[in-house]
Amino acid sequence: MSSRASFSLTGICLAVLAVAGCASNPEEDPVQIKLKDLDTRLARIERVMANQSLLDLANQDEAMRGDLRAMHNDVDQLTNSLEASRKQQRDLYADLDRRMKAVESRGAAASSSAANPAAGSGDAGAAASGAAPEIAAIVTEETGGVFGWGMFNCDLAAGMLREAAAQAGRGELEPRPRTCAYRGGCMYPTICRCES
Repeated sequence: MSSRASFSLTGICLAVLAVAGCASNPEEDPVQIKLKDLDTRLARIERVMANQSLLDLANQDEAMRGDLRAMHNDVDQLTNSLEASRKQQRDLYADLDRRMKAVESRGAAASSSAANPAAGSGDAGAAASGAAPEIAAIVTEETGGVFGWGMFNCDLAAGMLREAAAQAGRGELEPRPRTCAYRGGCMYPTICRCES
C-alpha cells in the first residue's frame, strides 16, 4: 500500500500544483507577457503607418501648393509679356499714324503745288529736297542703310520730281494706257511718258 499511497500522494501533489498553476496571475505568465508585447508593438506600427499616410498627404499637399505657385508665376509672366506686347503694338500704331499723317500732309502740299503750275515747276522737287534729311533718316532706320545712301536717294527722287514737273509743264507727258508695258496696261496713265 505504501506504493499506492505514495503514488496517490504524488498524484494529489501534481493536481494541486496544476490547479495552483492555473490560479496564478496571468500577468506573470510569459506567454501572456509576450502576447501583450506583440500587441503593443503592432499598435505602434499601426500608428506609424497612419502617421506615414498623413505624412504622404502632407507631402502631396505641399507639392500641389508648389505647383500652384509655379502656375501663378507663369500667369504673372504671361500677363506682363502680354502687357508689354500691347504697349509695343500701341507705340507702333502711334508711330505709324504719325508717319501716315506726315505723308498725307506732304501729299496735300504736293497736290496744291501741282494744282498751281504758276508756282514753278521745281516746287515738288524743292519740297522733297527740304524734307530730305527727315526722309533719309526714316529710310536709314527702316532699311538699316547708312544716312548718306538715304540722302542720295532723296536727291535722286527730288531730281526725278523736278524733271517730271518740267516735262508736265512743257506738255511732254500724255497718257498711253494701251501701250504701257506694265502688266498689259498702265496703272497711272496720268504720268505715262510720251515716247517720241
